[in-house]
Amino acid sequence: MKLVLIEACRLMLQDHDTAATEAGSASLLHRFRQLVERNFRRQRPMTAYADDLGITADRLHDICRRTTGRPPLQLVHERLTREAMLHLERSARTIQQIAEQLGFRDPTYFSHFFKRQTGLSPAAYRRRVRTAGEEQRAAGAASYADWP
Repeated sequence: MKLVLIEACRLMLQDHDTAATEAGSASLLHRFRQLVERNFRRQRPMTAYADDLGITADRLHDICRRTTGRPPLQLVHERLTREAMLHLERSARTIQQIAEQLGFRDPTYFSHFFKRQTGLSPAAYRRRVRTAGEEQRAAGAASYADWP
């Protein structure tokens, strides 16, 4: 009976430690995402993010992998790509201007980065989005006239 009670206590403590670890990981991931949001335009090494969080780069990598299934660098790249897409969709800036605004010194490197992330060059992405927008506007105008 005593062994059963000891084992039950051990399992309860283990569950408590696991829950505390998961809560700590979620908090660190949230803080990491905040840091990424503030710094994604700067090309910072993962060690700088880890230092800001007070953990090692390996621990940051482990937390991101366990909670999101993706490494921290991929999360930064996804955020940067999302911002690039917004600029390409909504602004008239040149690709060189967008590259500079996003922290790329070389527009060619930006184009390679963007293509690696999306499968399209920035110019091709912009053309595709604008063509789709024109088609939607044309379809919208046609359907508006069909109203009763």
